[in-house]
Amino acid sequence: MISDQELREIVASLATGSKKTDEQLAKTDEQLAKTDAQLAKTDKKLAKIIKLHGGYIDNQAKSTERYFVRSLEKQDLEIANVPFDEIYPNFTKRTKKKELELDALLVNGNYVGILEVKTTLHKNDVQKIYEKSIKNFRDICKEYRDKKLMVIVAGEDILQDAKKLANKYGFVCMSKKDEKIAVSFEGARFY
Repeated sequence: MISDQELREIVASLATGSKKTDEQLAKTDEQLAKTDAQLAKTDKKLAKIIKLHGGYIDNQAKSTERYFVRSLEKQDLEIANVPFDEIYPNFTKRTKKKELELDALLVNGNYVGILEVKTTLHKNDVQKIYEKSIKNFRDICKEYRDKKLMVIVAGEDILQDAKKLANKYGFVCMSKKDEKIAVSFEGARFY
């Protein structure tokens, strides 16, 4: 059996241990609060970096789009021996279910061209244009259904596998070469 004195010592020991545990928990809470504050500062810095970097990427993409659209305007809108009468930059059209955004739409009496510009054209960009943009264009822009559709992809840099796939699909490729536009229309076809 435990004596009153032993019981008091056990209770005192538990109280001391509990106090130490509470002190340790308070220190841990304080350290966690410091860590949270530091993480909040880091998050703010990362958000600024992302905003700056994202802004740069957006500006670069818009600059590339403007370059190709303006170059086309200067060339009297002729692509792959097809003259176009009008160019509509940043063409957007919506229906209730679908949306189509093109970097430019080119039009003449018999043909229509859709232009998609990327800073760097990747294979998956070409695939997406083939699978979605053509179908969406035909579904949404019914006023052009009687016109032959030319697909034009452009980029400051066109990766080799992207160019191969674009050629396979019969797309016209435009790239920037020595401050001029290089046009490749190997096997170009209309949709």
